[in-house]
Amino acid sequence: MKEICRKALSALRPLGRKAKGIAARLPMMRITALAVMVMITVSSVVTVLAATKDITVTVDGETASASAIAECGTEEEARDLLRYLGYDIPESSVIAYSVEEGSGDIRIDVRTLQKVTVKADGGSKAVYLPYGETVEEALKKAGTELDGNDLVSPAPASRVTKDTSVEITRRYGVKVTADGKTKDVVVLAGDAASAVKAAGVTLGEDDFLSVAEDTAVTEGMEISV
Repeated sequence: MKEICRKALSALRPLGRKAKGIAARLPMMRITALAVMVMITVSSVVTVLAATKDITVTVDGETASASAIAECGTEEEARDLLRYLGYDIPESSVIAYSVEEGSGDIRIDVRTLQKVTVKADGGSKAVYLPYGETVEEALKKAGTELDGNDLVSPAPASRVTKDTSVEITRRYGVKVTADGKTKDVVVLAGDAASAVKAAGVTLGEDDFLSVAEDTAVTEGMEISV
């Protein structure tokens, strides 16, 4: 019996030494596994941060910023990104986009159509242009021609915004001759009598005009007293 016990102990000693070796290495194994997990986590975070882009969106002059994992290489992708960010942009809107080289940050500019009412010659006409276009473009689209003496409000170079109203005040260059002297005057729409008055000429009882006093003035009209 003693001989059997000695043999059993002899067989268990190598196993004991092996178990001690494994136990000694367990802390290092745990540290190594933890380090690998940290590396994977950090790598994932870095990847997400690299894919996240700063996005600047300007709609009719109002700018907002956001961040998202996104790409923008076409107008359709720009529209999809706007929808993702919660913008309800009409299909008729004009969209421009750009991607910053290196960072990949995205800038999107949206200009929605604006109603512009052009009032001239006793009538009015509504046209639609993208936000930021000029009054001059609105006049062209409305087919309204200007003479050099006409007044435009707001000025032709002004930018159209929501519900812009453009008013044209016609003015006419007229030549008024009285007592052998000719005077050039610019008058608003009216008649020959008002043009003569604007020229500083007072009509006497015996004075008469070369045209009827109630004749509507036109550009380049010549009136003699």
